[in-house]
Amino acid sequence: MIICFVGAWLTAKQEGWRTVHATLGYTMMGLVAFRITWGFVGTHYARFTNFVRGPSAVLGCLRSMGHGGARRHIGHSPVGALFVLAMLLLALVVGGSGWASEGGLVVSRRRTFHEVAGNIMLALAGLHILGAVFGSWRAGESLMRSVFTGTKLGFRSEAIPSARNGFALLIVAAVVGFWWYQWRSRDAAVASSKPIASEVQREPVADD
Repeated sequence: MIICFVGAWLTAKQEGWRTVHATLGYTMMGLVAFRITWGFVGTHYARFTNFVRGPSAVLGCLRSMGHGGARRHIGHSPVGALFVLAMLLLALVVGGSGWASEGGLVVSRRRTFHEVAGNIMLALAGLHILGAVFGSWRAGESLMRSVFTGTKLGFRSEAIPSARNGFALLIVAAVVGFWWYQWRSRDAAVASSKPIASEVQREPVADD
């Protein structure tokens, strides 16, 4: 999702990269849809019921972080859960508004909304990173490392039976397959737009 968002943001105003921009945006939406589904049927710490809490839990987490006594969470903390939900929602808004901005019948205000939503998501991602750095300092462990490794130090009783790596491979295969399809569709569209030699109109020229 990080790669898709950053790549889509960098290619947003590059006319020659519209296919790449759209492909990355649609991929991000697909990954968000999977993450939402995974939040209900996935592994223990990935489920929303494990980390989404009410306002009192969020305020309590913020107060404890301020005093250096924050509780350690194997999954997301109540504050981190807010960032997760906000990022998922914004990703859908950004992707949906980008899809609605395609075609010539769309007014420019929709594209402006798409750009603003993308910039808000970029700012929120920056806050998310700062929060992870601050949380790492308070917890005395690298939360950013866990983002990439998917593991944390803990007791054996806190471990999940399996990370279900087969699902990860299926997601990677689906993403690569979609990218290949998009690339082939682009090549086909470019080829069909080129005139055939026999269809090129010849203009009369003076014969000396």
